[in-house]
Amino acid sequence: MSKESRLAAKKRSAQAAKKRMIRKICKIAAIIMIPVIIICIGFAIYLNNLEKNVTSSSFVNNEGKIKGKAAKNYVTLCDYKNITLNREDNLPTKTELQNAVDAEINSHKETVDKDGTELKADSTVNLNYSVTVDGKELTDKKAENKSYVLGSNNLTKAFDDAVAKLKVGDSFDIEVTFPSDYSDSDLKDKKAKLAGKVVSVVVVPELTDAFVADKMKEEMKDSSYPLTVQGMKDFLANNIYEQKLESSIEEYLIEKTTVKSYPWLYTKAQFYLQDKNYVSTMNYYNQMFGREMYKQPADMLGLKSNKEYKNKLKEDARGTVKYYLTYQAIFEDAGLEKITEEEVKSYIAQNGTSSYDELVKANGYPCLAQAVLREKAFEHVKELVKVNGDTSKMYVDDPATPSDAEKK
Repeated sequence: MSKESRLAAKKRSAQAAKKRMIRKICKIAAIIMIPVIIICIGFAIYLNNLEKNVTSSSFVNNEGKIKGKAAKNYVTLCDYKNITLNREDNLPTKTELQNAVDAEINSHKETVDKDGTELKADSTVNLNYSVTVDGKELTDKKAENKSYVLGSNNLTKAFDDAVAKLKVGDSFDIEVTFPSDYSDSDLKDKKAKLAGKVVSVVVVPELTDAFVADKMKEEMKDSSYPLTVQGMKDFLANNIYEQKLESSIEEYLIEKTTVKSYPWLYTKAQFYLQDKNYVSTMNYYNQMFGREMYKQPADMLGLKSNKEYKNKLKEDARGTVKYYLTYQAIFEDAGLEKITEEEVKSYIAQNGTSSYDELVKANGYPCLAQAVLREKAFEHVKELVKVNGDTSKMYVDDPATPSDAEKK
């Protein structure tokens, strides 16, 4: 055999060996890839099922903790044992306190239809009336038992002033001239006669010691405040203070704690759950208004694209995960006692809008236990917080506006 023939044979042999090696590698790759593909398909199916069936209890155990996760491995806790806050920073302003007082009084207002009940310049009344212009009654302007606020001057100041002098059951026949800038174009610059009757008036009780003793005794029964006007104001001011203080504590805990990493499946569940909540809210609005106000949750949230919506879901999910990881880490670090079913039932009895059984059926037990874990951890932190300031002070002045500053 010539030298050329031997070289050609050697080359053919090397090429054949190379082909055999490639075939062998392909076979091995196929053997490896088949289970990998199966695993990927299975995982995709798993995530699809998770998306469809996600609940608030997904990946949470009956102790209220994220399943199989020690929170300390995922977050670096703030120094929750040494929080110092200023009392004055959390006191209500004068306006906030007055709004709370007004809301309490208004919650006890009554509609009175007894003839002879007097009206005030700012009373809310219910009226029946017709509107006549140039001797012709405008049937589309007729009102039956219409709620109207005296002093609003919506039907002109002349009308409001005249009705304020009447009593429940009185009839009226009042001539008015609507202004040129009146909101109803049919009545602009028109002289009209409004004839009708005062049907009833909304009576707001006067704030007195007697009112507090009668209406606030149940709400204030567990407090040390006296059943007087001042006692009620101090009670409401303290409620606002406690709410603000708790918000300040929670804001500190969440802001100062940092996340090292997010537990993937639990975070994914929160992603799907938030999407589910947004879709539910969107459907509620569409049904309430009787038309398709929003086609996608992104429209409802004012987002321009699906990508922005996904980023919003991711941000929301991570925020929720950080929130629960923080409280779980505090719970574990403080060595607090395991959550019991009795504690969960007690918590639901005090705070739930539905019964224990209904909530367990709708959301599962674990998420209820998680809520109690959060409450228990928070109360532990609150007991450790040091608050500086004058404890006799119940409110602060409203912050100065730019105009106030200019005046000074």
